[in-house]
Amino acid sequence: SVFGATVTYTASTCPAAVSSIKQQSTTTTGYTLYWSKVANATGYRIFKYDSKQKKYVKLKDVSTNSVKITGKKSKQSDSYKIYAFTKTASGNAYSSSSPAFTAKTK
Repeated sequence: SVFGATVTYTASTCPAAVSSIKQQSTTTTGYTLYWSKVANATGYRIFKYDSKQKKYVKLKDVSTNSVKITGKKSKQSDSYKIYAFTKTASGNAYSSSSPAFTAKTK
């Protein structure tokens, strides 16, 4: 019967890791992070280091290769990691992590 059929998903190709993260449009309250586009990525997940939790926590998902960060204090440093992902039938396939990138406000 059809109901007894086993559905197997072919392992989707995970996108390459994000690299070449840069900072631009820096002010005393924020900046924009941007990076090289990753082939086959449908989006990017941004993580920020949380010193209280002592780990990287999810900040947001974006569909383009840049993210605007606001609401910072002057001369505040934060560390970020970015993952590329591709949407698949069985969920998102993630790249390995980018190298950590530290951004600082003016």
